[in-house]
Amino acid sequence: MESILKTKENQQILNDLTTPVLKSGRNFKFLMLVLSIVIALGIFAYYKQLKHGLIVTAMRDYTSWGIYISNFVFFVAVSLVGSLISSILKLANAKWSYPLTRIAEMVAVASIICASIIIIVDMGRPDRFFHVITHGRIQSPIIWDVIVIITYLVISILLLLLPLLPDLAICRDQLNGIPQWKKKTL
Repeated sequence: MESILKTKENQQILNDLTTPVLKSGRNFKFLMLVLSIVIALGIFAYYKQLKHGLIVTAMRDYTSWGIYISNFVFFVAVSLVGSLISSILKLANAKWSYPLTRIAEMVAVASIICASIIIIVDMGRPDRFFHVITHGRIQSPIIWDVIVIITYLVISILLLLLPLLPDLAICRDQLNGIPQWKKKTL
């Protein structure tokens, strides 16, 4: 492993790989603060929906409930496009496309996670999801959504993580000046 990392190109790759882990600037911390606030607002809005019901969404007529479903379809489509771009770039086997492939795979995983969350939010009561798993019928469209989403999520995570294994091993071996809790995630 030591001889592989001696070349100038590999040293640059190592530097690019480890710099974001070792150094985080003020912009990063500000972005994390803003995103944490957005997440907290989302959790509060979902708590309000759980407490008062779907009436807080103001979707009172027969067609507006489709907003949740259209969001579900949108995120599934975005995930599909991410997987498609990743597959095409992998088939091309061009070295310049590796960062784009990883970005596309990350977009695919994040989008399919959002799609699965939207299904649970659309149910109105998340405790019913357990009943979908335990008492579901194969004729039900929601069962097929759950089966497809879980399968697609597992495949997307595998397609993301398998090419990352060598980089994660390099980070594990080369990052010596970081706290122990960060090393456990690598």
